[in-house]
Amino acid sequence: MSSNLCANIIATICSLLLLSSGAAALDEDRKQPIRVKADSAERDDRQAITRYSGDVVIDQGSLNIVAQEVTMYGSTSVSKIVATGKPARLRQQPQPDKGVVTARAELIEYTVSSEVVTLQKNAYVEQDGTEVRGDEITYDMNRQIVRANGASNTQGRVEIIIPPNDNAVNTPQEAP
Repeated sequence: MSSNLCANIIATICSLLLLSSGAAALDEDRKQPIRVKADSAERDDRQAITRYSGDVVIDQGSLNIVAQEVTMYGSTSVSKIVATGKPARLRQQPQPDKGVVTARAELIEYTVSSEVVTLQKNAYVEQDGTEVRGDEITYDMNRQIVRANGASNTQGRVEIIIPPNDNAVNTPQEAP
């Protein structure tokens, strides 16, 4: 799998978790209001934590996050977002000419200061037929490093599925 494709998929997830400031998200998404629906919401001003629980749905343009619980940390701006579920799910159209990115994991965490997004426990990301599965998928946006660690249901290995290139010619090519 091309490291650029994997990095693009994970970078899109990072931008999704930023909600209102994602660089890879559709321009229109950033201009849309963030709508949160949940069974309950609680804000702790002293600790600067807002917790949404019970069938949480967050929408902003083409962005959709569904989780059992979403916790946002920060007083005047969000410093960290944690979404949990069985699994927590995320979908977004990153660009008009790109396929929808779908991601799921039992825990999705984005830390703004370090610009690191982590999908943990049964992590899965798919875009345009390319799939990445593992127990943990992490993307460091500053260093542009993607790491995937294996899942117990795949004997501790990472699974990557790359669809055939429609433009590829079916003739053998010499290695460079």
